[in-house]
Amino acid sequence: MRSAVIDPGLYYIATLAMHIADIPVEVFLDNLLPLAEVRDVLSLGSTNKFFAAVCADETFWRRRCQADFNFTGRETARQSGWKNLYRGLRRPRIFVWGSVITLVHRCQVVTQSPLQTAREW
Repeated sequence: MRSAVIDPGLYYIATLAMHIADIPVEVFLDNLLPLAEVRDVLSLGSTNKFFAAVCADETFWRRRCQADFNFTGRETARQSGWKNLYRGLRRPRIFVWGSVITLVHRCQVVTQSPLQTAREW
């Protein structure tokens, strides 16, 4: 049998190769994700389970609400989470309670018989 000889230089390069998931979570949360657009963060979170957990971090979304909207309402976020709160602040919906007033404009409706219409052509 022939023994395999491993080049020490290749072994050193192979041990230095890192996967992006090997970067500490704190680096993502403190340095990389705050610089990214929200849609990019959401896209990254949909790639795999690791990034789904990183991008769903409550501390990140709390900081994002504070930075983008100057919002610190802890009572509101306690119910649904900071990510859902951010979504609601980004795309607000307005609900009105009470009566709805519908304005109807008067218009005059003129009806023509089919024979009149055919003669005009």
